[in-house]
Amino acid sequence: MGDALARFARAPLSSGLTIVILGFAISMPLLLYKLTESMNRVAEKYQNANTIVLFLSPPEDAGDQQAGSDQEIRNLMLDLLVSPRIEDVRHVPREQAFDEFRRESGLSGILDRLPNNPLPEILVVSTVENIDVENTKLLIERLKRIPLVDSVTYDRIWRERFEAVASLFQSISFVIGTVMGLGVVLIAGNTIRTVVLSRNEEVQLLDQLGATSLFIARPFLYYGLIIGIAGSLVALFLVVICLGVFGEPVNRLASLYGSDFRIQPFAFTYWARVIVVSGVLGWLAAGLTVAVYIRQLRVSASGR
Repeated sequence: MGDALARFARAPLSSGLTIVILGFAISMPLLLYKLTESMNRVAEKYQNANTIVLFLSPPEDAGDQQAGSDQEIRNLMLDLLVSPRIEDVRHVPREQAFDEFRRESGLSGILDRLPNNPLPEILVVSTVENIDVENTKLLIERLKRIPLVDSVTYDRIWRERFEAVASLFQSISFVIGTVMGLGVVLIAGNTIRTVVLSRNEEVQLLDQLGATSLFIARPFLYYGLIIGIAGSLVALFLVVICLGVFGEPVNRLASLYGSDFRIQPFAFTYWARVIVVSGVLGWLAAGLTVAVYIRQLRVSASGR
């Protein structure tokens, strides 16, 4: 370990440059993972949001006809509850919907000047939890054909689209993480090979004296371990800075659109895993590099 630290002291510029490059390579998949994790948390919140909203045809203005329309709505609710695919049906009167919209939209001054309530009667249909996509589509088509129903919206469609995007980011994160992991091994291996070549005479002398491969490789293994851990610390530092710079604007933008999307900071246990994995990759890169070099050295010596 002391020999590895001495190497840093002898060549701080090259070692520091290698660590910074490793930090950038490790930080990219970490940022993608954090984005994917935040998106999955939002999707989990709406996991059971199997809600279909029915906007009914505008009622007539006359009082008797309005009463008849209310009776039609009650009959429709009873008919819908008979379906095994529907768990509950809730009626939202147009006056209640208008009051909620006026309160939440912040447009009360404009809405109060409207001559009439433009919103229709609304039925909120909750489907059973175990319904599949195909049966949901069939149910929606059936609801669209009801004469009293003017239009249908389905919240789960947006959740499925969101989950598809999250799945895409997860796949991209996995691919980039794998590629960057190989990149860490190659970068660390190339740096360690340079260190081995700079100590070529020492390695040859130890090999001629009968030293084992592990004994020869030990200082280089420690060096690979150190640059791997140092690279992970640089990566985590970069990720914290990026989350600090972009996290708040993204969260504020999501709030403006009424979304609960939030970029959460990394947990300490995840930090520890990143450090351990990066150190192991650096160790493996050093081991492979030194093993190949010693093998080539011994083949060359035996051929003389």
